[in-house]
Amino acid sequence: FTAINGDTYGWAGAAGDISTVTNVSTTSFATAGDKIFLSSDHSETTASTTNWTNSIGGSWTTLTTYILSVTRGGSVPPVGTDLISGASITFNTMYIDSNKPLYIRGVTLIAATGGVGFGNVNSMVAYLKDCSIQLAGSSGAYRISTGAGVSSKVVFDNTTVSFANSGQAITSGASGGYLDLTWINTPSAVGGTQPSILFSESGPIYVVMRGVDISTVTGTLLSGGGSVGCKLLLDSCSIASALTLLGGTQGSPLDCVEITNCWDGTNVRNERSQTGGKMTTERTITLTGGSADDLGAFSLKLVSGSTKIDKWVEPLSSFWFDVENTTTGSSKTATVEVVSSASLNNDDIWLQLEYMGTAGSSIAGFAGSLPATPLTSASAVTTSTAAWNSSPATPVYQHLQVTFTPQRAGRVRGRVMLGKASATVYVDPNIVIT
Repeated sequence: FTAINGDTYGWAGAAGDISTVTNVSTTSFATAGDKIFLSSDHSETTASTTNWTNSIGGSWTTLTTYILSVTRGGSVPPVGTDLISGASITFNTMYIDSNKPLYIRGVTLIAATGGVGFGNVNSMVAYLKDCSIQLAGSSGAYRISTGAGVSSKVVFDNTTVSFANSGQAITSGASGGYLDLTWINTPSAVGGTQPSILFSESGPIYVVMRGVDISTVTGTLLSGGGSVGCKLLLDSCSIASALTLLGGTQGSPLDCVEITNCWDGTNVRNERSQTGGKMTTERTITLTGGSADDLGAFSLKLVSGSTKIDKWVEPLSSFWFDVENTTTGSSKTATVEVVSSASLNNDDIWLQLEYMGTAGSSIAGFAGSLPATPLTSASAVTTSTAAWNSSPATPVYQHLQVTFTPQRAGRVRGRVMLGKASATVYVDPNIVIT
């Protein structure tokens, strides 16, 4: 760009690199709410650690600072039609450390010999649109992460990541660092050398992904091992059929990965993996005339682990499933069909029910088939004559039942809880109210 001396356009003058604009010693040209424009053919290399720090002046209030890649030959100052991706910044290690909202669009960030940190000293909020984050260094220790003890909220919108070593990953910082990541609308989201683990636990991570293609990742989505707990939700994403949702040795009962409506190249998958076991979609062992989606009949397969599962405080749970109820003021019975290879008691498996239980308001009521207290004797779950299209070895057909009295018409929700270790149960996710 051409340097403009004076204030014809409200600019003090063009600068040569992004660090000059955002961080000069302890001061900055930019203040909160400014728009910083990079020419789309801008290619900047800094052989050092780069900080975009809280030296961006001004208070948070509602002011967002913008870093935008625009065409060189457009309007001065640029307008919306001038936005175009292409600007790139190469550095050894980068800390995006503004304690004020930051929006970056169309910029490629390349870490040559280090990682990219969202927050180093300061917690922050950042939105990256049409960007690319690339770890180009050969070490497997490099990360896209938050800083130690720093919490940051980040959005990747059509923003890809790339790795140069299979040991590299996305993570949060140690010592209480927390990463809240929303990742949306990104085809071919993970490039370069595919990571063995995409999200690695060192601090707590909360990730929501929608419309993201990570089908090139064939290793592990989340690896536990810490005691802090991480939660991931993938909704309507593309994944590899070989992807392991949750790996490592889970030191925390909080680790949980859910995928809903995700495509693995052959099947639509709805699953949950947590410390106590996993739930998957089953297409063979299904209830005759039971639940079905666009692909056909299905059930939910619950497989509990041998440890870290407890019937009262840490059971393996299915997804919630709903039914509409219109009858009020009288006792009703909710029934869910299950099948397994051994008879189960009502403290091994039970139905938890949520219903409209308060007259005149939407406050929910709860009921369940679990014994009333840990001191209440367990009993066998009622046997069932329902027919299944296929069955496990030595099948035992049972149904879970809960009696309840709805006070308002509306949604009734249920989920099945499995508290027995090393058990496999097939659940028809359909509530029949009689």
